[in-house]
Amino acid sequence: MYLYNVVCVADVLAADKQLANEVEFDLRKFEEQEKQQQKEQQKSCNAAVSCCLLHIVTLCSYYLLSRARMHNTVITAASKLKSIYDGVVFTSVCMTPS
Repeated sequence: MYLYNVVCVADVLAADKQLANEVEFDLRKFEEQEKQQQKEQQKSCNAAVSCCLLHIVTLCSYYLLSRARMHNTVITAASKLKSIYDGVVFTSVCMTPS
C-alpha cells in the first residue's frame, strides 16, 4: 500500500510541474527551518555549557585561593615557631655555664 502511494505521488508530481516546484520549495523551507532550530538549540546549549564552566572555574579559583591562604598561614606560623625555637636554642646555648 505504501509503495503504491509513493508511486502515485511521484506520478502526480511528474504530471504537475507547478505542484512539484511548490512541494520542493516547501521541503527546502522546512529543511532550512530545521537547520535554524538546530543552530539555535546548539547556541543555547553552548551558552549553558559556558556558564557552567565559568562557575566551575570560579569555584576552583576560590578553592585554590583559600588553599593558598591557608598554606601561607601555615608557613607564617611555622616561621614564627622556628624563630621562637631558634631564639630558645640560641638563648640556652648562650646562657650555658662554661
